[in-house]
Amino acid sequence: MGYSVGYSTTNAASKLELTPIEKILRKISNKKSLEILSKICRNISQSPKEEKYRKLRLDNKTIKENLVNVYGCLDFLTEEEVGFVEEEIITDGGDRDIFLILPLEKKINFTMVQKIEKAIDFREKEDQRIRKK
Repeated sequence: MGYSVGYSTTNAASKLELTPIEKILRKISNKKSLEILSKICRNISQSPKEEKYRKLRLDNKTIKENLVNVYGCLDFLTEEEVGFVEEEIITDGGDRDIFLILPLEKKINFTMVQKIEKAIDFREKEDQRIRKK
């Protein structure tokens, strides 16, 4: 009985190639922003029909400071793979607020949360590397 040693035909470098969404996540330099994105996506994946998780008011202080004003966060949320869309809504008081809304037909699964968690790990390692310089 003969055994053969097989080698994968896949190039090791191709396993390291990042998807477009992973590239966007890596550009986000604020760890807290990544943690907020993770929480948003985790909440949606666990309670996909819960409207409060699918609607982000862009003028909300936390959202504004940690997502709107941080490079890459809005790109991530509005990327086709995630799917938030910007919508202007008139409130009961007649004020106009701008929201990011995730349409019900869009699903966020735990794989997306894992991608964000990997980006958080990457950010921590990058921050450590920079501090050592």
